Amino acid sequence: MKQIVKHKKTIICTLIIAVFALILFIFTSNPIHLKEKTKTLEYGKTLSTNINDYIDTEQTNKDIVSDIKMDISKIKIEENKEYPAIGEYEIIFSYKDKEETLKLKVTDTTKPVFNDFKEEVKFTRDCKPSAEEFSKMYTAEDLDSVTITVDDSKVDYSKDGEYVATVKAIDGSKNEVTQDVKVVITAPMIKLDKSKDTVYEGESLILKADIKGKDNKATFKSSDSGVASVDENGKVTAKDNGSAVITASANGVEAKFNITVKAKPKNSSTEKKIVTNYNTGKKEEVTVIKPSNPSNSGGSGSSSSSGGSVAMEYSLSKAKEAFNLQNAERAKAGLPAMAWNDTLYEACKVRAKEIVTNWSHTRPNGGSYSDLIEGLPWTSSGENIAKGTTSPSNVVASWMASPGHRANILETNTHAAVAYYGGYWVTIFAEM
Repeated sequence: MKQIVKHKKTIICTLIIAVFALILFIFTSNPIHLKEKTKTLEYGKTLSTNINDYIDTEQTNKDIVSDIKMDISKIKIEENKEYPAIGEYEIIFSYKDKEETLKLKVTDTTKPVFNDFKEEVKFTRDCKPSAEEFSKMYTAEDLDSVTITVDDSKVDYSKDGEYVATVKAIDGSKNEVTQDVKVVITAPMIKLDKSKDTVYEGESLILKADIKGKDNKATFKSSDSGVASVDENGKVTAKDNGSAVITASANGVEAKFNITVKAKPKNSSTEKKIVTNYNTGKKEEVTVIKPSNPSNSGGSGSSSSSGGSVAMEYSLSKAKEAFNLQNAERAKAGLPAMAWNDTLYEACKVRAKEIVTNWSHTRPNGGSYSDLIEGLPWTSSGENIAKGTTSPSNVVASWMASPGHRANILETNTHAAVAYYGGYWVTIFAEM
């Protein structure tokens, strides 16, 4: 009997302890349950503030979810941006006096992306760029700062040919991307702004030397200084009737300028102009001879009077007709036709307007027509100008009757264009 009573007491005590344990568990357990204890966020992504993205609603009482607070005050947000900075943070979720912590890690695993990657670059022999110069040729996009380097250890800058260099872009988190680039080493080059011209005794002009090579200064010399002399900076002075060749050299290559000097016309005027010498960057004085009848200028070609008033406007149809007539003259001489070039045409239009008020091969700013075609890969070029006729056939006939202008038309030029503007004509030729 005593054993039965003792057994009942044991059961009752056990039940009481269990009830108290259950009550204690209910009051001490955390009612907040997270889907995960740690979370990784890619740098640049916006952090969600929606509680439901973090709370495990199957284990958390749905009635309290809306009352759970989310504290993200410890997270550093990038300045002027809407996403967290790289680092490790804590997000605190709380309900009444209970809290749950989520460990947040913001990392950057995204590689930089090159912008408009240049797959081929060219350098002139013996002109090795500095590491900074080479790397500045490339840019890359990334949310973090990017450093670009170029490994050109396999490039021989002293020998013409094709090589491979490797461009690397790496961000602050050590994410990197590499890409190979073809490096082409080319021979030095020198190009003059004009290959030929006819001038009067006493006139002077400055040749513009475009140089690609280690030495960027040209050496000039004349084949006949009695006809035309040239100084060390490319200023040519016409002295006597005849022809001469001006040679510009640099880095072992040469470019030639053929000059024909004609007698100074009677009753002509002399004008002094201040121009910028491209080779030195300094101002210099040049002399221009203006005939009393400029329509017979050696630089213009012959022309005939059109009679009546002429509208000061462009005519592409007249220009194209004059262009085709010049190709017809080339065909008679057994030469291939020149191709029309729109860049040359735009340059011709500029020059046609300029010669209305400044009848000269020298532009009003002291430059040359070649300044207008710098973007083209020409090796030689020339310019014919004329005025006083509206007829394409007349202007071409006048040019063909002038040795200098005929030579331009029948040269080895591959491209050309013509502009007509109110009785003024310009053809620019180029060999490309």
